[in-house]
Amino acid sequence: MNSKLGAEHPYTLGSMNNLADAYKKVGRLDEALPLFEEALKLRKVKLGAEHPDTLKSMNNLAMAYRDAARLDEALPLFEEALKLFETKLGAEHPNTLASMENLIGAYLLAKQPEKAFPQFQRLIAAKRAQVGADDAAFAGVLASVCLQLVKHGQFTAAEPYVRECLAIRAKAFPDDWRSFSAKSMLGAVLVGQAKEIYYSDAAAAAAKFAEAEPLLIEGYQGMKDRESQIPAAGKYNLADAQQRLVDLYTAWNKLDEAARWRKELDQSEPASR
Repeated sequence: MNSKLGAEHPYTLGSMNNLADAYKKVGRLDEALPLFEEALKLRKVKLGAEHPDTLKSMNNLAMAYRDAARLDEALPLFEEALKLFETKLGAEHPNTLASMENLIGAYLLAKQPEKAFPQFQRLIAAKRAQVGADDAAFAGVLASVCLQLVKHGQFTAAEPYVRECLAIRAKAFPDDWRSFSAKSMLGAVLVGQAKEIYYSDAAAAAAKFAEAEPLLIEGYQGMKDRESQIPAAGKYNLADAQQRLVDLYTAWNKLDEAARWRKELDQSEPASR
């Protein structure tokens, strides 16, 4: 295609980007990165910095840098892409919000939560305005935000989001497995907080463990009783809920209970994952 259309033809650049993406998907980042870099460079020259294809290339290169653990190069690109998406498409456009989520994830990976939190607040405000604060889809956004924060150890920041998620789901569909998943997630947040203060304030940590225990048990049992409702892509939630009980009792030094839940997890794990 290059020889017939030229190196800068949009079809050539599209093929270059697709090949780079294919390399990235199979873990061949060393081969993907030069192609992503070249595609972005040529699209900026040929199409301009604000063209949708240029922004796509910028985002793709940033994600490749992120996956290659080159966060110092990924972050400026994610930041630039978000700024351009906002200028070109508006603050609430789906592509802008997707770019914002990518930037948030990169900030968390770079251990810069102080930069991630304002973006989380903007993302949630935009989603709230789009679908309404009581919408089930908005509860899903809150759950996704919470999971990201928990993954990066930001338990205090996660708590208000998971509590709001649980309140929406408990009101909208109290008998659905997702409501029990939110209960389990709230329990995990409390356990994470308890671990952080365990050595400085054992009494406060014990209180959080005690608050988390019924949430984790009810969350797991509610999902277990509704296992047939859980889609295949969501089955991991059940195993995660069991693992959270193991983590609770291990951190709480209730080792017999931890061993019991570990045994149950080991027995059910092949079917759950």
